[in-house]
Amino acid sequence: MDAEPEVKVVKRKEMPPEEVPKKEDMRLFADSMIQYTTICESVEHLNSYWKANQGQLDILNSVYPDMYEEVLTKFKQLKASFKEKTNE
Repeated sequence: MDAEPEVKVVKRKEMPPEEVPKKEDMRLFADSMIQYTTICESVEHLNSYWKANQGQLDILNSVYPDMYEEVLTKFKQLKASFKEKTNE
C-alpha cells in the first residue's frame, strides 16, 4: 500500500509594521503584473514571469491577499487561454 504524501503547512510570516510595504506601492506592483500579461505569448513565458517575481508575490499574498488574488486570477485565466489555443 502506498504511503500518504507528507503535507507541509507553511504559515505566513508576520511582518514587522515598519517593513509592511505601502498599499499604493503594492497596488502598482499588482497592476504591473497584470499589465505585463498582455505581452506574454506562452504558458512558459507566463510561468517564468511569475517565478521571477515570486518574492514580491509572496509579500503581496501575506500583506494584501485581495490584490494577490486579482493577480493570480488573471494569470490563471491567461494560462487557461493559452492551453485552449494549444488544444485547438
